[in-house]
Amino acid sequence: MPSPSTSPVRAPLGAFIPRPRFRVRARRAVRASGSGVDVVVVDAAARAGLIVFVARVGALALGKAKQANDVERGTREARERGIDCDDLFVSEDADDRWYLIGPWRAPRRGDPKFGAGRMSQEINGRVRYHDAKIAAKANGVKYEDIEELKALYPTTPKKFVELRRRLKEAGVEVK
Repeated sequence: MPSPSTSPVRAPLGAFIPRPRFRVRARRAVRASGSGVDVVVVDAAARAGLIVFVARVGALALGKAKQANDVERGTREARERGIDCDDLFVSEDADDRWYLIGPWRAPRRGDPKFGAGRMSQEINGRVRYHDAKIAAKANGVKYEDIEELKALYPTTPKKFVELRRRLKEAGVEVK
C-alpha cells in the first residue's frame, strides 16, 4: 500500500469536464396582464427547437399536399390516355365498423386503396408504361411477352423497366 506522501493527488470530480467558453443568456419577455406583470423566459435552445419543429411540420404539410396533387394529376392523365386505374380504388362500400381510436371510418366506394404516395407511384407507373408501349409499337419493338410473363414482371414498374431496356437497345429514348 502506498504511503500517504506518495499517493497521487486526486482532482475534484468535475475538474476534467471542459468549461464552455461562452454563455447563453436567456431572454426575458415581459407581458402585461390584467392582474399584473408576467415574466416569460425564452431560452435560445427552446426557440431554435420551436423553429425546427415548425419547419418540419410545414415541410410535411407541403409534401402531403404535393402527393395529393400528384394523384389528381396522374388520374387525369390516365383517363386522357384511356388507362384503367379502377383497381386502385375501393369498388364497394365496406361494412361499418367501430374503431377504438381516432375518427376512422370504413372505406366507401371510390376511396383510394392505398396512401397518396403509393397511389401516385402506381398511377404514374401505368402512364409511363403506356407511353413506352406506344413508342414500342411505333418502332417495332416486341413487348407482348412482358405482359404474359407475370412471374418475371409482376408489377407495372418492372414491366416498364424491361420495356425501357428493350427500347434503349433499339435506339429509342424514353423518359
